[in-house]
Amino acid sequence: MRVSKQFGTRQSRSQARAAQVKFLIICEGEKTEQIYFSTLNRLKLSLGIAGYTHIISLERMYSERGLSNPKVLLEAFIQSHETNQSENYNLKLLIDRSLEYLKDQQLIKSQKAQDKHYCALKQLCEKEFSDLLGTMTEEELNKFDRLFYEYLKNNFYNLEDSLTNIGDYLRLHDFEYDKEHDIVCLIVDRDRHSFTEQQFSYVMETCQKQGIHFYLSNPCFELWLWLHLANREDVEAIDRKKLLENAKPAKSAKSFMEALLCSVLHGYKKNRYDATILLTPENLERALNNTRQLGADINDLRDKPGTNLARLIIHMRTQKP
Repeated sequence: MRVSKQFGTRQSRSQARAAQVKFLIICEGEKTEQIYFSTLNRLKLSLGIAGYTHIISLERMYSERGLSNPKVLLEAFIQSHETNQSENYNLKLLIDRSLEYLKDQQLIKSQKAQDKHYCALKQLCEKEFSDLLGTMTEEELNKFDRLFYEYLKNNFYNLEDSLTNIGDYLRLHDFEYDKEHDIVCLIVDRDRHSFTEQQFSYVMETCQKQGIHFYLSNPCFELWLWLHLANREDVEAIDRKKLLENAKPAKSAKSFMEALLCSVLHGYKKNRYDATILLTPENLERALNNTRQLGADINDLRDKPGTNLARLIIHMRTQKP
């Protein structure tokens, strides 16, 4: 996992310490939640969140694409944090960071190009190294730097970076996490088909042990979005059974909750919508009030509709540096 580019460039450890309060957001979805939280970060002053608070979404590396199960997401974050702390690198991580370098330098843009270069770099490493997952020695790290630098020179004519700069980039931390000051938030949906009872208990217990804040929406994050625009009467009258099932009616591409959200947020798509409509002071207060009509306790949300995301907003408003 890494800091999303929309929140700024990757930082060294000394640079990251200058931030006063950070909320690191681990999202189940790759677009919907990130759109919301990036907009919340941009509009925070008008929404009662102090300027010293930084709301930062973590995005997935190439090899982490498609991860959505909460247990797997949580374990990926813990592993990334441990790697940053220990500075023990493996080839899988360096190939991921090489792809991020190509994207950050705008040398590649399309998904097809990412797929092509990931496969090429992986095949190259399989020829030159014996183990993709084992901890690398300093000699092996330097060998990878040279290999990647030669790969860049052979495939891109507009390369300006030196070997030293590229090596420094590959060693930069993907994110910084200070347990004493920063708040990590795992934000997921209660999907019974992919998030079992056993996994639910594991995630809740692991979050408690790791000091990670666990936020859940049942059935999905779109419920939280809908609560920004829904009338109190509509929330009270909603069919709880249909909401929990969140099924797609016959011949419909939209689930119950997505259709409900589209009825009030016109033009909504999971990967593209105008979150500024939701994040006005009036609409955010409406969402906070509407959550009281549904479940908000993490244990109740195992099998009852609702969300505890209102608590996250309150936490952001009250957290001091």
